[in-house]
Formats: sequence, structure tokens, C-alpha cells
Amino acid sequence: MAFNSTANRSHLCLVREVEAIGGNVKASASRDQMSFTYEALKTYVPQMVELLVDSVRNQVFLDWEVKDQIQKVKAEISECANNPETLLLEAVHSAGYSGALANPLIASEASLNRLDNTILEQFVSVEEPKSVYLGGDRRVKADTGRTSFALAFGLPGGWLNMKEAMTLTVLQMLMGGGDSFSAGGPGKGMYSRLSDLRVLNEYPEIPSFSAFNFIYSNTALFGIQGTTSPKFARKAIDLVVEDLETIRFEGAVRPEQLDRAKQSTKSAILMNLESRTVASEDIGRQIMIYGESYKCTILQVGLLTAGLLMFKA
Repeated sequence: MAFNSTANRSHLCLVREVEAIGGNVKASASRDQMSFTYEALKTYVPQMVELLVDSVRNQVFLDWEVKDQIQKVKAEISECANNPETLLLEAVHSAGYSGALANPLIASEASLNRLDNTILEQFVSVEEPKSVYLGGDRRVKADTGRTSFALAFGLPGGWLNMKEAMTLTVLQMLMGGGDSFSAGGPGKGMYSRLSDLRVLNEYPEIPSFSAFNFIYSNTALFGIQGTTSPKFARKAIDLVVEDLETIRFEGAVRPEQLDRAKQSTKSAILMNLESRTVASEDIGRQIMIYGESYKCTILQVGLLTAGLLMFKA
């Protein structure tokens, strides 16, 4: 519903204002934040800010506009429903958390049918919801001929604990993973523990195996997901546990492996910051969480040592 009708502008009026200055607007949403973005020449900053404020604070949620957007969301959800990996990461959150983070990003058709402008108005006016990591287990049976699985752990603090959040990011790079049938054949360019040394090149029964993380304002998730045959699922999960246990011990991570993970993290950060949209979202998140924008992310990656790569119970 972003950039639809407000108390001061119709949707048509808003579109014409944006087009008149050659601007571009878009909105994105994740589990813990929404972003409204307006791009145009800097000479139009006052008009841009006024329109953004109006779009965020004064939405009117006209009935026909709500119904139109619901139909679009239903079309998007039908595509996601055929992606087991997406549904798996949804299940990780619903099993691990209570509160807001347990709510699915992919709504059911039944919940969409109940949605109306009154519910939307209530949603934007409520206090910030809380979430608590509890842990859990969820299993869904599907006739796909394969098994998708994930093993994840909670990390208190999230972005509020910047040091551990950055450690978690480097840990994901260190564990790595990917698709064993990447361009160039199995093993091409694979240097991480999961991809090269332990799993993908050793077990053809596992075509996909990778680490992931989700970092939120005051909590985070780190885990490993994979795809295998139903008969090999138990062995695949044992491999996850074995690799996570092994990496805890001193000497398990060679200096060159850690340095490669840190350099990969720096590279990923710099490449992402080449996008103005990503950079603006990053600035916004930092201001919301810390009250100001920091510029020391790359330095912190460089200071990480192998001794930091430890799991907490």
C-alpha cells in the first residue's frame, strides 16, 4: 500500500508529482522494518521529504486500493508456495520464536481474505512488537521427492551487539556452502569448509548445503540449510552437527581460512554499498538502532580473530 492515496493526495496526484521531477519511489519490507525510498535530483530534497512523510504518516487505505493490492500479493504468494527453501526459512522463524518474528512473511490465503483497511490502520498504529527466541522443531510433509532441512540457533543482542553480529556474518562466510553443481562443475571456486572440505564434494547425495544468518534489532539466527534425499536426511543433519561442533575447538580454523572469510565479508559489504538503495537502508537501520550512523564496519571485520568464532549455549 506504499505510495497509494493519503489524506492529502490521491494516488494519481502522487504519481504525477513524482513523474514531474523525474523521480522514482519504491518500498520494501522485512520482518523487522519497512523502507520507503524516493530517488531524484538533490535539488528536490524538500519536496521528496514532504511526500515521504505524507506517504508514511497519512495513508488512508481506500477499500478499492486495498483489494487491488491483496490480489497482487496473492499472485506473489502462489509463486513462493512452490519454493521449499523459502518455506523452510519461514518455518525456522515460526519454530524458533514467539511473538512478532514468529509471524510468517508469506501470508496464507485465508488471512489475506480477512485483511481489510481497518486491520491495516490498526497495524500501523500499534506499539513495536516484541519477540523472544525459544527454540523448537517443525516438520512439514510434502510429495516433492526430496528433503529440505535447516538447523538454526539464536543469538541474543542482534545489531544492538555489533561485535557479535559482525562475528556471525564472518562465521557464515567461513562455513560457506552453496550448490555442488555451480558453473564450471562441482568444486569450482569452493574453498569454504562446508563446500569444499567436508560436504558438497564428499557427498553427492547433498546437492545443496549452505550457512545462513538473519540479524534483527535485538536478536539473530545462525544456521545451516540443505537439500538431500529422504533416505539421506538423517546423515545430512549429523554432518551439520559434526561440522558445527568441530569448528568450536582451537586450531580447527586455519588462519588462512579465517582471513579468506574476513576478506569475503569486506568484499560483500563494499559491493552492497555500491547500491544507493542498500546504502540508504543501511543508514536508516543504523539510525533507528543506534541513534546515529556508523562507518566502522570494515574495520571491525579486520579486527576479528579466530578466538571469537565460538557458539554460545
